[in-house]
Amino acid sequence: MKKGNNVLIIVIIVVLLVALLAGGFIYIFFATDILKSDEKLFYKYLAQIVSEEDGFVEQNIEKLKDKKKQNPYENSGSLTIQTELPKDMEDLANEVNELTFKFSGKTDNINKKTEKEFIVDYGNDVTFPVIYKHIDKTFGLQIKPIGSNKFIAIKNENLKEFLEKLNVTDTTNIPDEIDFSEIEKNIKFTKEEKEQLKEIYSPVLKEQLTKNNFTGMKKSDGEEYVLQLNGEQIKNLIVKLLEATKQNTLLIDKLNEYISQINEDNSDITLTTENVDNMISSINDVDGSEIQNLKITLVQKNKKLNKIECEYGDNKLTVTKINENDKLSYNVNLEIKNTQTTTDEQDSTDDSDNDNSISYNTSVMSDMQLNLYMNIQYTGLQELNNVQEESQVGIALKEDDQNFKYEYNINNNVQFKDDVSIEEFDDKSTVILNNYNSRVLTNFMTQVLQRIVDVNKKQMQELGLEETENPILYSNPITILGIMIYRSSQSVVNDNTVDNLAKSEAEAYNQQFSHYKGDKKRGTEVNALITYVISKNLENEDNKKIEIKLDGNTIVSKEDKSAKAQADTSKLYNVTMEKSEDGYITEIIITEKD
Repeated sequence: MKKGNNVLIIVIIVVLLVALLAGGFIYIFFATDILKSDEKLFYKYLAQIVSEEDGFVEQNIEKLKDKKKQNPYENSGSLTIQTELPKDMEDLANEVNELTFKFSGKTDNINKKTEKEFIVDYGNDVTFPVIYKHIDKTFGLQIKPIGSNKFIAIKNENLKEFLEKLNVTDTTNIPDEIDFSEIEKNIKFTKEEKEQLKEIYSPVLKEQLTKNNFTGMKKSDGEEYVLQLNGEQIKNLIVKLLEATKQNTLLIDKLNEYISQINEDNSDITLTTENVDNMISSINDVDGSEIQNLKITLVQKNKKLNKIECEYGDNKLTVTKINENDKLSYNVNLEIKNTQTTTDEQDSTDDSDNDNSISYNTSVMSDMQLNLYMNIQYTGLQELNNVQEESQVGIALKEDDQNFKYEYNINNNVQFKDDVSIEEFDDKSTVILNNYNSRVLTNFMTQVLQRIVDVNKKQMQELGLEETENPILYSNPITILGIMIYRSSQSVVNDNTVDNLAKSEAEAYNQQFSHYKGDKKRGTEVNALITYVISKNLENEDNKKIEIKLDGNTIVSKEDKSAKAQADTSKLYNVTMEKSEDGYITEIIITEKD
């Protein structure tokens, strides 16, 4: 096994080690006399992380969750985004920063009722409102901008049959009804099992963690207690813990129980003692000097844990808690530093005997710092009648001289009520899609999609943007990072490389046609595609116009206002699509399925 992979396993297990120390193993260290001063205090405050009575996570947060499940409430709030992008993307960043997502609604979980209004506010008085409603097994959307006041709804029943109407051919793993009931995905230990864990792991920890690994220090803002391990100590501790786990499979059985809860449809995933043996072997292959030092710091004030800091090499996770004046806040920050060193391989040609000689130039390419953070504040948790939730979630990346940042600011005001009024779905206000046949469904969904495309185009024009430049597409960091990575990789290719952002826009434009692509498409769906392409050709520029061939014959040219032929609605077809150099679909090829 490669050393790099072994080191990765070490990193993963270090994280698990910290979690285990904070969880089930805490019980081991009470009712024993093996601990001394700093050791004992370290474990005392580590125990507060999971304590139900005076834990790091306040009980009132759990009470808020339970009250939402048991009592009707109204809520309202908003989400805004603040981005920082490289200079060549500043215009895009400005458009995203103008976005505001507003929401308000009513929820009655006991009676399985919810109604929420979501409004996308682009700025300049351009908005796109949607109302979501859930009544028992029926889920619906009302999209007024497309010209309909009716809810478009789906019933959570006979889903296999419904998807087959939409030409989904493989429904083997689709349930007839999706179970939305919550699964409590955690590992619970009985009192007897905790005693057994004590017997299994206490001797290992007593042997591997000595008083020399612990230190304590008084500071102006409280007291801190520290556990420090070097690479060799981490390696030895993990190996010994795994060997103990292999001898008594209680923990393996508990982990398999957890895996079965979250993978109900995949019972083949199980942990075995053989897996543990493989992990031990992999760790033993690693030189302890390759493992970075681990430092866990706990800070307490007034006998309450208020800060947890875990450092592994240059990487640091910090969690702080402030609870005062009916305001409770948590701040989480993960800082990852990495200096990338690469080896450049270059062919060198000269007049020497070795015409295929290779030279290597090794250089440090870039310094990268990544921050992931979350700050959340609750107000009103004591009374639990009117609770204000404010949070910030962000990612910040700094590499050499480039800055990249996405920050989401969310506020949500929850007001509990004796009752909330949510109207039932009825035939006059609702279209239940399950009730219609395949032909009607296909035509209806095509029309809805076309209306959404048309409204989007109109609204983007009002903002001075192309229809493919909707800021929502770039409101998440994944899309932008993908563009940046693509640009970086393409910057070393020849001058004929298509502009990366333009290609990304082309892909976004193509999505309105791409869902028609595939095998076994019904004739009704093919004809809907033909009609849709003709309508787009009439309004598009030449580079976006599409030709259609049916069984080898051109039935729609770029200038045609009608099709020369139609698909047979009693037959099935294969639909493929060809693209131009600039990434746009230019030809659709339809062939009858044998």
